[in-house]
Amino acid sequence: MMWNESSCSQPEQADADVDELLAVLGYKVRSSDMAEVAQKLEQLEMVMANAQAQQDGIMDKIGGALHIGGNKDEKKPQQH
Repeated sequence: MMWNESSCSQPEQADADVDELLAVLGYKVRSSDMAEVAQKLEQLEMVMANAQAQQDGIMDKIGGALHIGGNKDEKKPQQH
């Protein structure tokens, strides 16, 4: 997106109701849509948190299985 002085000093009518903070980041979100955007961001956050928790749980199980299996290089006790 190219910025020039004329577009910054005279915003178009279509951009008049765009949220300024998100516009700086390159997103054109109408102020009237902010509640919906916030709800979708919260849903995304929950999905990402659940995915991370599941991944952590899988890694714990794999780590436990590897720990239980022991090291192949360990010497086994000799039976007499």
